[in-house]
Amino acid sequence: MKLKKLMAAAALAAVVSAAGCTGSVSSQTAAGGDAGSGSIKDEFADTNRNNSSGSRKGKVSGEESEKLTFEEIEELAKNNVFCVTWYAEDDSFTSGTAFLMDSEKYQEKLLVTAFHFLVPEDDSDYSGADLPEYLQGGQIFYDHSFEATGASIKNCVVMEDAASFPDIDKDVAAFTIQGGEQLPTLPLSTHEVKKGDTVYLLSNLWDTDDVHENCVYECKVKGADGAVVYYELDSRYGTTGASGAPIVNEYGEVIGIHMGTMAGTKVAHSSESFLEQINSGKISDIAYPEKTEEEDGSDTEEGGLYTFDREERVETMFYDIQVDKVAVSNAVGNAGAPEGYRFLTLDIRLTRNDMYDDPVGMYYDDFILMRTGGEYDYPQKAGMIEGQLPDEYTIDSDNDTTGKLIFSIPENEEQVGLCFGDYYYYEDSDELIYGDMYLIELPVEDWSRESMQK
Repeated sequence: MKLKKLMAAAALAAVVSAAGCTGSVSSQTAAGGDAGSGSIKDEFADTNRNNSSGSRKGKVSGEESEKLTFEEIEELAKNNVFCVTWYAEDDSFTSGTAFLMDSEKYQEKLLVTAFHFLVPEDDSDYSGADLPEYLQGGQIFYDHSFEATGASIKNCVVMEDAASFPDIDKDVAAFTIQGGEQLPTLPLSTHEVKKGDTVYLLSNLWDTDDVHENCVYECKVKGADGAVVYYELDSRYGTTGASGAPIVNEYGEVIGIHMGTMAGTKVAHSSESFLEQINSGKISDIAYPEKTEEEDGSDTEEGGLYTFDREERVETMFYDIQVDKVAVSNAVGNAGAPEGYRFLTLDIRLTRNDMYDDPVGMYYDDFILMRTGGEYDYPQKAGMIEGQLPDEYTIDSDNDTTGKLIFSIPENEEQVGLCFGDYYYYEDSDELIYGDMYLIELPVEDWSRESMQK
């Protein structure tokens, strides 16, 4: 059986779940950067993941809201709309579209989407009360680019009356999140929805011959009856993948979430209705999977955590890695560190393991930097300086792969750890294997292997 290294975004999810951890983001990036950061509550040592772009708010008490420009609507589609890779009892899937809203009742951000695509196939008795037992979490991505946000699903808002399309007025799901403090929210509408209003569907549509790269689709309201908004979208565009997508008015406020098509007309669950339904619910813990014995009675194979000093070369399942240099600075290239932060630049060297014939696919988020108290950070995205590792690259057998990983860390940080792991599956199986995890301990100071060897 042939091994396949897990992709970067899924690998990070595996790091968090395999360690029994939860994360929360306090993102700090370089000017123009969009790397993520997060907080893992349980330290790796005690066990065997952005973009902080804000959004213009709608009407605030005592203030007049202004219509947004089309460019500002495009920014909402880029920064304020998400998709989720969901983990269920016996499957994982990426489906639907979502956004974040501030909740007065629950006093935290909620991820809002449709309910109907979260229903197991052939389960006619499935209700909102069953959702926290069926779902086992999920990783949140930007819908526009499918880049990881560093946030994940935490708990479920149980609405026992939640129902699937075509029960439009009951079709909504909501979740609390972890690792998303800096992710922007969208305001709900404070304006009456009227026939003829211009509104925008914000979604990265699938399986359609014509798409907008900006993920913005102008529509016209045909009518509204309180719980349901009826709207018209150009027939050139299909709406596969848009379930749960926010529909915003010209003020950037959510008037409803897309549900589907009825008699040729697009339909949405109105924000007034779904907010009332969400507020009638209650928070329930999601049934995260426990690691138990497999059906054949043998223990599920899991790796351990191995810690190394900065001078050591680390052998993983797919590659060997060593840190050649550490540099601490207030600026990298043309980018200055955020206030209260510094840059930590690591020169690393990667060599492919000769056990495998194929080049090893690598991704910028295959590495995270552990900090004091369990905080963790992704590397800055590529393009800051020459020699920085690309966002995607391969390690082949002929030459070492060298490059720089750049992190933004608090200026008072004194000790960090570069963390990475073995996460993979066999080509003839969907089972994720949790392999070993590795941590290279790094004092926050200038250092080089060359100077050490002199």
